[in-house]
Amino acid sequence: MDYKLDYMLIPPVGSLGTLALGNGVDSGAVTGLALTFVPSSVLVSVIIPVGGLNISASVTGSPTADGFAFTLSGVTDSANYLLNYVLLA
Repeated sequence: MDYKLDYMLIPPVGSLGTLALGNGVDSGAVTGLALTFVPSSVLVSVIIPVGGLNISASVTGSPTADGFAFTLSGVTDSANYLLNYVLLA
């Protein structure tokens, strides 16, 4: 029997965090990170409150050692949304 092993290499995580989003937000930036590296990519997701709008996030521009900018697919309708991010080294 021949077996094939498929796997995915996960890059090292350099930093991660959460940003509270206020009411009426459709874009913003995470700044002041003072990283010792420039992230190769940034993964973002929006934590939506119960009954909230289905909003997603995208990174705009290129990340830097200081942070990154993001755009939301809609405008938050309360201050109960969170932006989770993972910066890959």
